[in-house]
Amino acid sequence: ACENAGYRVVATDVDEPGLASLRESRPGTSTFVLDVRDLAAWERVLSEAEAQAGPIDVLINNAGVCRPGPCNQVSAEDDRLTVEVNLGGVMNGVRAILPRFLQRGRGHVINVASMAAFSPAPDLAAYCATKHAVEGMTKAMAIEWGRHGIRVNTLCPTFIRTPLSEPTLANPDHRAWIDSKIKLGRVGEIADVMGPVVFLAS
Repeated sequence: ACENAGYRVVATDVDEPGLASLRESRPGTSTFVLDVRDLAAWERVLSEAEAQAGPIDVLINNAGVCRPGPCNQVSAEDDRLTVEVNLGGVMNGVRAILPRFLQRGRGHVINVASMAAFSPAPDLAAYCATKHAVEGMTKAMAIEWGRHGIRVNTLCPTFIRTPLSEPTLANPDHRAWIDSKIKLGRVGEIADVMGPVVFLAS
């Protein structure tokens, strides 16, 4: 959808095979391996991406992990990973891109949070905490950077069918609970999110 709207897309992930598959299906996409927890890696990847694709106009912070389970059973390591990726990764991305946006006097940041930022769910304590945090952080950043020509927004989808959500959707009890909460009566697809992304990017 972004490509159809005239954007050149640069994609990052920790999953190199996934990036290779993306390059095969979308040959015009530039890809880079990136662990969003690593601020130095952000700086390197942004510089390499700009050398290939030109100045970056829009940053979409979409990396996320989810380690579901009762909060007294999920390991401290899993909770730490959730916070470091879902919140720390967003902070790193914004920290790395801001000097570029400030120098040009414009730029757009889209932080992908979740409906969990407003409607918490059981067995997702750390995940919900990070999404609440991203929503609050985005509002503060929007106030802080708006006068510099930089827009900062969150996108808060409900359950979208992705590899991250498949284990939850495969559980019949969880799926029934999810379906009962969504007024359309179906789980979202990636295509449902692309329109809002293009709108916010524009």
